[in-house]
Amino acid sequence: MEVLSFDYGDKRIGYAVASKKMKMAFAKGFIINDQSLEASLKELIYQYQPEEIVVGLPLRKDMTFTPATDKALQFARFVYESTVIGVFLVDERYSTVYSQTALRYAGHSTKDSKHIIDSESAKSIAETFIHSPSWAFRFNLKFLSEDEIKSCIQESDSQVLYFMGGMNVLDFVKKDQRTFQIYELNPYVFSIQRTLELPLNISLYQFIFSVPDGCSLCKSCAHGSIG
Repeated sequence: MEVLSFDYGDKRIGYAVASKKMKMAFAKGFIINDQSLEASLKELIYQYQPEEIVVGLPLRKDMTFTPATDKALQFARFVYESTVIGVFLVDERYSTVYSQTALRYAGHSTKDSKHIIDSESAKSIAETFIHSPSWAFRFNLKFLSEDEIKSCIQESDSQVLYFMGGMNVLDFVKKDQRTFQIYELNPYVFSIQRTLELPLNISLYQFIFSVPDGCSLCKSCAHGSIG
């Protein structure tokens, strides 16, 4: 199978496999989230030889983050650093609900489906990835340099800034006399910084999937510094 997908959980991590050629996904099971996690991950990669790995990104309906979002992103980083295979994040806001509904239609009660819901959620995540690739974000640890961030702020004639990898951007923006709204398109970067105290001249710091029509990324992002 070309795709191996995961639905992160504190105790169990469901997994599924999918074929982009056949446009089909298959729930497989779960691995235990304990000290054996790294060995379990390597065993799955060896067994299925995936070309791509997908991790579900749990968000609230309004796209705001929760502690579960942060944990899933930390897991994505763990996977990213444990393999040379490309890792992708997929919006999974409705995957668990969809999986529970599908199981009920298949005759499973909520109680007796607990042991398979993790892998079914991973299956839904894989299906989103293969059928709606625009909902996927390639995980990376590429950050804008200090000079690139400073340049974006200084050259901007807008008080709304969009960054892709703006690590420590809050420290640089607070030195400007203008008031800004800042949007970050890299969910991992936003996760790290979202709980920091905002400087007085930043009225909003928020994650966003894409830049709205009529707006643009800072020049360094747009020119391909972040991929």
